[in-house]
Amino acid sequence: MSPARYLIFISIAVFFYVVITWWFRKRFINTLTKNKTLRDFFTLNLLLLYLFIYVLRRVNREIRFGSIEEILIFFYIIMLFVLFIFTMTFLRDLFYGLYKMVLVIYSARGFSTPSPEFNRKILKYSSVAILIAAGAGVFFGIHQATDTLKINEVTIVDSNLPEKFSGFKIVLLSDLHVGPTLKTDFVKKIVAKTNEAEPDIIVIAGDLVDGPWHKVAGMLKPMKNFNAPVYFSPGNHELYWKFNTWKKNLQKTGIHILSESYTIIKKNSEKLLLGGIPDVFRWSGGENFNYRGPERIIKKAPPSDYRILIAHRPSIAKNAFKAGFNLMLSGHTHGGQTFPITLLGLINRNLGHGLFRHEGLHYYVSSGAGFWGPPVRLFNSPEIVVITLKTH
Repeated sequence: MSPARYLIFISIAVFFYVVITWWFRKRFINTLTKNKTLRDFFTLNLLLLYLFIYVLRRVNREIRFGSIEEILIFFYIIMLFVLFIFTMTFLRDLFYGLYKMVLVIYSARGFSTPSPEFNRKILKYSSVAILIAAGAGVFFGIHQATDTLKINEVTIVDSNLPEKFSGFKIVLLSDLHVGPTLKTDFVKKIVAKTNEAEPDIIVIAGDLVDGPWHKVAGMLKPMKNFNAPVYFSPGNHELYWKFNTWKKNLQKTGIHILSESYTIIKKNSEKLLLGGIPDVFRWSGGENFNYRGPERIIKKAPPSDYRILIAHRPSIAKNAFKAGFNLMLSGHTHGGQTFPITLLGLINRNLGHGLFRHEGLHYYVSSGAGFWGPPVRLFNSPEIVVITLKTH
């Protein structure tokens, strides 16, 4: 993104944030206390919260794994705490608006209605309840992010699949974000649960890491214990951290890297092509790959009976179908990671997770095994996906 466009983006974001903060003060902060000093204090801190996070992120990118990381995670959690409050306040006001409409109708018909003081108490006590519920949401979300890794078993029936590959089992991992927060013990858990599934192959659809090689390499050592071949395609976070360095070193660990490349898996005379492409879009940082799309893999590959694409970002499903792939494995979205962002997946499948279809292409979008930013996943558990392919 050019500096001019970035400045426009930031300006618009700041404007909307100020407007939202003004609404938040009026509808939530003002209902909790009549003390103007406290109101101003909370409002000012809310205005400065995102600015502080922005500055910390920029500094943290340069001195990764320092004490700033813990401070930043704390403020990420505060940010989500505010988001939970904002969401519940918005919903509360919707119901309160309906309640006021009913009172107007009752009043017009001559019925007595509650006093203004009673209505003020409704707002105050509901705001206190929202505060408590938001706190509970944060604690439950932390638990769900760190202690509820689930195995999600999916069967994909595709008549195009060669008979010899019926029953072929793939474990899909994505968005582990191994780094400052999720470290060696987390990787050990992933490896143990993956091996229990006894897959034919293991696919990592990007964002394996969140840091430079020399800081994260030791945390990945348990991956040498995977009991099946591992294939990896880079996501945007690998590109942030000098992917060429990652590529060279990951290959030494036995992980096969597919970046605008492919491999052929054979069963007798039948062939399955497994290809991978790097992420196609980055907000900032990273190396400027000359992205040429999934069709490049097909053009240089030999004939095959079934084609699977590893692509970090699910938004290229149409391109994958046009290129001739039968199945695509993706991640990136985290399924929204936490409520209420998870609701966006109901509007746009490229922001959600699960099994989808675009014409003749099946594609699965993993919600991710880890998390990014705040260690919170509310109503959205991390997952390891076990995909079994069937012909019928």
